[in-house]
Amino acid sequence: MDLYVVSGGASYPSGDKMYQDRLYLNSGNGKFKKTINALPKSTISGQDVVASDFDNDGDLDLFVGGRIIPDKYPFAPKSQLLRNDGKGVFTDVTFDIATDLMKDHNVSSAVFTDYDNDGDQDIITVGQWTPIQVYENTNGQFKAKSIPSLKNTVGLWFTINQFDIDDDGDMDYFVGNLGLNTKFKTAHGKQFSIYVNDFDNNGSFDIVLAAKYKGKLVPSRGKQCSSEQVPSLNQKFTSYKSFANAGLKAIFKPSKLAGGFHAKANFTYSVFLENKGDGTFEIHQLPLKAQFAPITDFAFVDLDKDGKKELLTVGDLYPVEVETVRYDASYGAAFKFQDGTFQEMPLSKSGFSTTGDTRNVLPIADKIIITNNNAPMDVFQLKE
Repeated sequence: MDLYVVSGGASYPSGDKMYQDRLYLNSGNGKFKKTINALPKSTISGQDVVASDFDNDGDLDLFVGGRIIPDKYPFAPKSQLLRNDGKGVFTDVTFDIATDLMKDHNVSSAVFTDYDNDGDQDIITVGQWTPIQVYENTNGQFKAKSIPSLKNTVGLWFTINQFDIDDDGDMDYFVGNLGLNTKFKTAHGKQFSIYVNDFDNNGSFDIVLAAKYKGKLVPSRGKQCSSEQVPSLNQKFTSYKSFANAGLKAIFKPSKLAGGFHAKANFTYSVFLENKGDGTFEIHQLPLKAQFAPITDFAFVDLDKDGKKELLTVGDLYPVEVETVRYDASYGAAFKFQDGTFQEMPLSKSGFSTTGDTRNVLPIADKIIITNNNAPMDVFQLKE
């Protein structure tokens, strides 16, 4: 097994050579060697890579998701399809077979999957301030597919994982969102939006989160934080009261609001997408305990040795913007799928819990490995 490493983040300027991805070949004796010319030159800031033989020539090709443009969140770079020549050298074929992947959808997670059971590999991506997006493979060409049930699924998505949970022969999908334990609301007439532009004309992009209050769209941040980001607001609004009574269009120029990036979240809860077998999905909200914090990964493990795998969720998010407390209410959870619903397994029975700002969960042989940001890993031993 070789190792492909996606380079990402925003520590360097857009286009910096440090964003070049890396491919390490395994010699077979546990030693890895970095390749020199196996990958195309690319300085996209990414986050996720998934592999599949999408051209059916017997070797593994790659999809690499474009995550962010540094200092321009949430504007998205293009994503890439990399074709393997059979000798481990990859070519970017996105322009030739998947131009829709070059459009403005940032990618935090993706899967290769045959969602429509037609025998070829499609792609499903999720990202922040984007909908769940299917790219259908038709005769080797990937096109964005409009699926009615996924039309209004703009969220702050962290992960997508696949598993045939209902054992009906097609893949179902589990998608981790921000959760419901947040001050940002979307239900019952409320609104959670983002506007991004250079509102004070200083050469850098500003982010404005907006919500509805008493029927009026207003900034989610108060005067203090808003004016620290756009100092000219202190001259425009000399008191906290005047700022509090103003709507979003009175605070920022309507032309700036309309001319930049704008998205509105449809919901923040994490979901189970039930594949109906005909190319459509039914969206189900995951149980309440799965909504306590952002879900960053899922796994499927037979904890109780009954022959059926349980759903494991992990999450939390410690680095947040200044006026939002960190999301730390999740200690992971385990759910049994029975009679079409998910039932929580108590900790005394599952033995599964997490300890920190968790990012990934991976079953390996008879163990479950959990990675945490800025903290040691958690390792669970499965019982016989």
